[in-house]
Amino acid sequence: MDKAIKPDVFQQFRAIEVPTVEKEDKDPEDEALKSLSRHSGWRYLEEYINALQKEMKNLVEGMVSNGSSFEDIGRITVVTNLASEKLDQVKQKVNDAKEE
Repeated sequence: MDKAIKPDVFQQFRAIEVPTVEKEDKDPEDEALKSLSRHSGWRYLEEYINALQKEMKNLVEGMVSNGSSFEDIGRITVVTNLASEKLDQVKQKVNDAKEE
């Protein structure tokens, strides 16, 4: 008995390699911070951080104007500068995620 002719067109389609698109693994922390940066609450939190930094600066200036000892002024200046830098790092982390 004669066999039917089978086209090999489908075989050729199966042989085509489909390029795989690699998805970038998004860091969940960055995604959360990006979401936070868009939230209206972030604006208020950022303003609060700025107010805290200003308050710390005023504390040092008040100690100077009140005639506190250089040792006390130096100590409080170091502490407030370190705290202010850490608060700046918090703001920068959120802003970096927003820009990414």
